[in-house]
Formats: sequence, C-alpha cells, structure tokens
Amino acid sequence: ALARVGFDVTLIENPSRLEFLSIWSTLMDSLSPEDVVLFFFSGHGVQIDGTNYLLPRDLPANPTREIARRFSINFSDLEAEAREKKVRFMISILDACRDDPLPRRGTKSVTNDSGLAIVSPPKGSFVLFSADAGQAALDRINEDDRNSVYTEELVKLIPTEGLSLRQLAVQVRRRVNARTSEAGHSQFPAYYDATDEDFYFVQPRTPSLDQGKNLEVGIAQPPKASSEDWLLSIYDGVDFYGGDLEPEGLSAVNEAQCQIFCERDSRCRLYTFNEKADLCFLKERLVFPLQTDGARSGFYFRNDDRTVLSSEPGYVVEIKWEMHPNKEFRGFFFGGSLPVENIAECLQACEKDRCPGVSIYRSEKGLTCSMRALLGSFGGLLKKAGVLSAIPTQITQKAEQTISVQKLPAFLEQE
Repeated sequence: ALARVGFDVTLIENPSRLEFLSIWSTLMDSLSPEDVVLFFFSGHGVQIDGTNYLLPRDLPANPTREIARRFSINFSDLEAEAREKKVRFMISILDACRDDPLPRRGTKSVTNDSGLAIVSPPKGSFVLFSADAGQAALDRINEDDRNSVYTEELVKLIPTEGLSLRQLAVQVRRRVNARTSEAGHSQFPAYYDATDEDFYFVQPRTPSLDQGKNLEVGIAQPPKASSEDWLLSIYDGVDFYGGDLEPEGLSAVNEAQCQIFCERDSRCRLYTFNEKADLCFLKERLVFPLQTDGARSGFYFRNDDRTVLSSEPGYVVEIKWEMHPNKEFRGFFFGGSLPVENIAECLQACEKDRCPGVSIYRSEKGLTCSMRALLGSFGGLLKKAGVLSAIPTQITQKAEQTISVQKLPAFLEQE
C-alpha cells in the first residue's frame, strides 16, 4: 500500500536488535529536511515505567526489567532521532499493543501493564496505535487472516484520495472498534497528533473554478488510453433521485472522492454526495432532482450536449420537489393513502392529482403514500423518524459551478 502512494519502502522481517538499528541508522543518514518518514511496526511492544519498547527477535529469554529495557528498542529514541533530521512529517504506526509477551518473574511482571503507554510525540510527529493506551489489540479475528484487523483496515484506507491522516485515524478507529466489538473484544485505536498541517497519502483534488481550465486528477493517464473531455456541473442542496448503480451507496469522505468514483465508472453520469452520512451514490440516469439539505450532486456532460442558461455553460435542472426526511405533514388527507412500489410512484400520483404534498411511510408491507392538504395552515411539518415528506415546487437551477474534467477510462478502476 505504501509503495503505491509513492513511498520508498524498506522491509525488515523479524530482525535482531543490531540488524534493525543498523538499517535505521542508514535510513536516518539518507534523510532530507522535506522528507516524510513513515515507520510501521507490527509485532510485540511493551511499556516499562511509562516508556514504550519494541521487542526484537534476539531479546534474551526470561529477561529482568532492566535486561528487557537494554535489549529492546526505545520507541521514543526513534522518534527523536527522526525529528533531529528536521523531516517534514514523522508518522509512526505501531500495531504492537498485544498482551504482555514477557514471562512473569515470580509474582512480578517485567512490564507495568498490557498494551502501550500514552505518548507525547515531538512537533511534526503523528503516532497511531492499534489500541488505546493500556489496551490489548487482537492479533487477528479469524485463524486464516494474514494481518491483524487494525492493519487490514489501515491498508484499505491509505490509497483513499483526499483522506487526511487525521481522518484516516478516525475512520480506522471506527472500523476496528466495530469489528472487534462483534468479536467480543474491546479495541479502540489511539492516535497522538503533534502536527500543524494536514498530511495526505493521496492529495485531494483542488478543482479550478475558472472556466476553461482542466481539472487535474491524481491518477496517471496511460499514454494510449482513450478519453473524452467532459464538463461537470455541481449543484448544492440537490439530490438526484433514482438511477442508482449502488443502491446502498459508497462510503466517501468528501465530494471530491465521490467524483473520483464516478469518473472511474464508465456507466456513471451523475452522482449525489450525502454530506451528513458521508455516502456517495453513483447514477447512470436522472429520474428527477430533489431539493434536499445536506446533499451535493454532480452532472457530467459533453460539450455537445449541454444546456445553456444565457451564454454561460452549465447543465440546467428543473427541480419539482422539495424533500423533508424524517418529517411528517400535519394536515388533512387529500385523496387518502395508497401502497406504492417506490418514492417516484408516490410523487407521480401526487402530480397527477395536484395534491399539496405527500408523506411516505415504510412498514413491513412496503411503502404507503399519504397525500395531504392544508399543510401550512394546519401546522406544517413535525419530526417523525422513518417518514419522508415532499412538497411540489418549481425551481430552475443552473449549476453552482461548471468545471472542465477529463473522464477516466473504466479499466483504471482495476489498478
């Protein structure tokens, strides 16, 4: 995963203390001030008197506390040495919070506690632990797992475009905590941040809003790959309903990542990013647009098929519905209630009967469409979980912004 995002990787497998320190010294001598150093350790680590130590292969058997301290690798020393080189970032990831691996001497433990101790990293350092301070981490959930649950989730997220290191730490924490809780174990990964700027394994795209400038993407285009120039119109507060390629949505940390997902799928022409749920919905066609708080949508189109409002480019959409999730209309029934297969069927029935609004309910039997009247004078909207309400409206909305974008061929999704 690290090599894929531009790191020069040196792999040391099960080294002795001398082997590790020799390679570490060579690495330190090669550093420049603007380098980013990432140290990943998977193995056994312990805390002794509040200091964290990493255990090498050749640690003597049945060590005393002093022997364990002298023959292990002091994690704080590694961090301090890297910071002396004035590197831009020092990132340390320790998947080493196992149960105490050292045998007890009589009734006294060589170490102070299971897991690792809280750290105060030097400025410019970011430290991630696979478990909270003093907490033991699962080595693996299933016997056939190649990596720990922490490393598995970490590797999945490292190549995510636009995901800062802080965001990555939080998302890994959530995923690991959820998976280990299901396995009957409490594991809450910790991180310690002493940086004053964001770090990205894959930089976020920063699209130019100036018309005519190309949008640069973070994936190299193969020389012989065929591509087309597209325009992208972006709408704030709009949800493109229907036509979903992935009905459950894709997890996305921001709209830029949602755009990347769409650009890598040859079927995708539209997307909606739900800012509240961090979900991205890719779409192959537009059923109808809805006015919805917390939604941002994008519409990809070629130069030859765009609709223009005055003389500026931008795909114009006509919004016919204003949506209110988890809200119920308080008003008289207008034509009663009817079972429907989907939301679109309910809205079409309301359009046909020219009703003032609808509330849509879900039950074990399916969806029920309830048409309402006298909405405003009778009390308006009330909060009710699981109910979706809609009011007919007429809004012609030009894109919030239109930018030039090169749509990527679908096979890049495999890389």
